[in-house]
Amino acid sequence: MSRVKENFLVTVLVLFIVRMGLPQYLKYILFPLVGLYGVWALWRFVEGRRWQSIKLKDTLIFIPLLVSMLIYWVMLALTPDPQINLLRDAFNVLVFTSFVVALYLISYTPLEYKKVLNKAAFYTVIISSLFALAGLIKLAFQLYGITFDFLTVDKLGYPMGATLNGDNNAFSLFCLIGIIMAIPYLYKKLTIFNSILLQICLFTIVINVYFSTSRRGIIIILLIIISIILTWFVSFFFKNNSFKSFRLNTLLLIIISIVTIGKFNLFIYDKKPLERTKWLYMHKFDKTETSIFINRMTIQEQLILKGSTEYSDIEEMLWKTEFDSRYPYTGWAMNNFKLERRFDKDALTILPPGAEGARVDSSVQCSNWGGNAYYYSVLFKEAIAKNVEYVASVYCYVTPDFSGNSLEMKVENITPSIIKDDNASYNFLKAGKWQKLEISFSADTGSYLVGLFMRFDSASNLKGMKGHMIFAYPELKQIPHSQGVLFAETSSNKIIKETSSLKGESKNKVNVSSSQEICLVNNDSLNVRIENSKTILNTQMNKVENEKYVTSNVEPKDTVSSLLQENIVINKKIRKNDSKIFKLLYFFLDPSDSLGHFKMAMSNDFFSGPRVDRWRYAMYIYRYEYSPVQKIFGGGFGYTRKFTDMFRDQWRVTEYDYPHSPFLSVLLYSGIFGLIFYIWLLLGAVKYYWIYRRDFWPFGLAFIVTFFFAFFSSNNPFEPAVMAVFTIIPYFAHYFFLVEKHG
Repeated sequence: MSRVKENFLVTVLVLFIVRMGLPQYLKYILFPLVGLYGVWALWRFVEGRRWQSIKLKDTLIFIPLLVSMLIYWVMLALTPDPQINLLRDAFNVLVFTSFVVALYLISYTPLEYKKVLNKAAFYTVIISSLFALAGLIKLAFQLYGITFDFLTVDKLGYPMGATLNGDNNAFSLFCLIGIIMAIPYLYKKLTIFNSILLQICLFTIVINVYFSTSRRGIIIILLIIISIILTWFVSFFFKNNSFKSFRLNTLLLIIISIVTIGKFNLFIYDKKPLERTKWLYMHKFDKTETSIFINRMTIQEQLILKGSTEYSDIEEMLWKTEFDSRYPYTGWAMNNFKLERRFDKDALTILPPGAEGARVDSSVQCSNWGGNAYYYSVLFKEAIAKNVEYVASVYCYVTPDFSGNSLEMKVENITPSIIKDDNASYNFLKAGKWQKLEISFSADTGSYLVGLFMRFDSASNLKGMKGHMIFAYPELKQIPHSQGVLFAETSSNKIIKETSSLKGESKNKVNVSSSQEICLVNNDSLNVRIENSKTILNTQMNKVENEKYVTSNVEPKDTVSSLLQENIVINKKIRKNDSKIFKLLYFFLDPSDSLGHFKMAMSNDFFSGPRVDRWRYAMYIYRYEYSPVQKIFGGGFGYTRKFTDMFRDQWRVTEYDYPHSPFLSVLLYSGIFGLIFYIWLLLGAVKYYWIYRRDFWPFGLAFIVTFFFAFFSSNNPFEPAVMAVFTIIPYFAHYFFLVEKHG
């Protein structure tokens, strides 16, 4: 029975941790298991008549926990019309509450409890390694354009980076806990095989966290790597075997981690955009998924250093190249074309040295309208110049078995126009030969758009098309009418960024990309997916309009409104002569303008701005909208609707929002009274972790890391559930010690 008792708790604890890494629909496994554990604990409690051995003085250590949980449930019950997401959070708190009660009823000896935690740590290392590997495999498939529908979550989309669920912060935290639980093994003497295996497992976790696209994960994992490196060097000053084992068990991990992360960052910051873009098109990666992932990783790193970085800045830095007729990836070849670098003898005689082509076959994505499939690429686009005749040309080749129905150049968007297109269509009677397509035009107004169209009739895509076509080296020449002399001048063309309609074919639009947005393709569903990805990314950055003013939903009482305005004016005057630290305090404690309205102040900071403005708004609600009684005992969870209205904008449709700080959330729903007990609860956890640091220090370190994540995300002391579990672990360690001590 003792083994069952230990393993039952091990399973529950591990599942509390693993739940953060599970795909969305598997997370619910925890709920029935905790319920079963509770029923079993109650049966053991009654069967063993444990109430006879319970001593009230031992239970008193749980006062801050019990009061904090009681306050939460009372305030939730007093909140009118709670949001559905608030009720979901409440259900998670209910599961945690059930677990606390069950653990109290069943009771363990200190030795049993220590064995349980050691087993839980061991299994966490194994499972986190496996999940990290699965995440990296999932990312590899995604970069090749293969995604798994069961991982997609409604409103959150496909998991980002190397994560397996919709919350990259939660997944990276789960992996980080695995690293922390593995630290004790680094100081043990292991066989060569076990040492290498351990380091490979840790490397897998390290890389997964780094590529999870979680800023918090990136910060923590880099700190862990730096700490391991520093400890490795410092260990030479200590002669004991533990540090010697540490050096042996971390050398491989340090080397391969530095090489992998270093090579990725060299690719990002050392290569030129042309080299980076050429690399992208030389490999078989899906151009859309790969470029979006690289963009996302880069902006996460940049936001840590500079909070005002925008997604467009990253796209320009990574992919903006000057137009070059020799290279299709500089903007004149659209879609997921295949890079063609080997040509036959005919091509070598007409193309300049080093020129590369764009090959379009049945695997390339396209647009469709009117029952036909189209490949469309914008070659040139610029404002028209008067009294100039333009001559655009491109070299094309189709295989003898090519089953496409037309291949031609067209000019659009100019009026009135004179267009000569006698040589603008490919002659399929001469298939298997390179041909130069050419079109000339002139006009008075507009922005000319020269495009290459390939049509495949009676199809929605190119999958049934036989053979392939290649186009290369587009040129644009100008003939001034006054001179009548043809001269070549490379145009400073910028490839079009908007859509274009095919005249005479259909009113439907054809999607076209820019050279800066090389990842876009002419496929409606994929374009929607890309736009969703950008929307999700902008949602993480939480763009809001600059200098946005919103008045409070609660009008101040007439008797105090004048005093309130006077107090605000006085505060504004005081600030001019205050030191920086006092100005910072005023910034948080008095987040209002001269009229008493809340004012957004961090709209241009996408790293800390969204959190800081929420913290300031929480202080605004507490200071200006709460009555004296509410300031002491709280106002319930009605503030979640205020946050929903305040932070809803064009980039983010918010259904449920809060301060993203457990301290401020506790202050709002339970006042100063509840905040005191929450702080008491945290200080108690720190105290008991220190007392039992010899046995449970990995869990203490996991508590600190988890608190770092929760500090920027949680809406109550018990969220995420693993944070609540790490908080109570030392309490029960002390409680079981007292029970054994007092018999």
